[in-house]
Amino acid sequence: MKSVTSLVCSVLLLSSACLAADLDWPTYGGNPASQKYSTATQIDASNVSTLTVAWQWSSPDNPMVKKAPALTPWTYKVTPLKVGNQLFVSTSLGHVVALDAATGKENWRFDTGSHKQGRPTNLGFNHRGVAYWSDGQSARIL
Repeated sequence: MKSVTSLVCSVLLLSSACLAADLDWPTYGGNPASQKYSTATQIDASNVSTLTVAWQWSSPDNPMVKKAPALTPWTYKVTPLKVGNQLFVSTSLGHVVALDAATGKENWRFDTGSHKQGRPTNLGFNHRGVAYWSDGQSARIL
């Protein structure tokens, strides 16, 4: 399934680049200025072909779609966020998940239940991702 492959690639590259440089990616565009690039230098054109899979994570959408093919999502368009040692992703069917960036271990999952409302009429199931907010004392994933 193309959408799962895209998620795995996005999460692994973001995790590898940001962990190696101890960087965060707390917004869709990387920072509040939406620069959309990382200052990490460990992965570049000379070594990207040597990257290997460090870990994989399977979306909770997969068994749901197997059970009910009508839930098959549209294309996957989410940018994972990295804050500290956690990656935050949302799925096409409305799950929000926190993963350990180094190991891929699922730390927690929240099902918004949006898939229970039925297939949306526009482009089907589609989600753009989560947002991170902090006031320095507490933090939220929205």
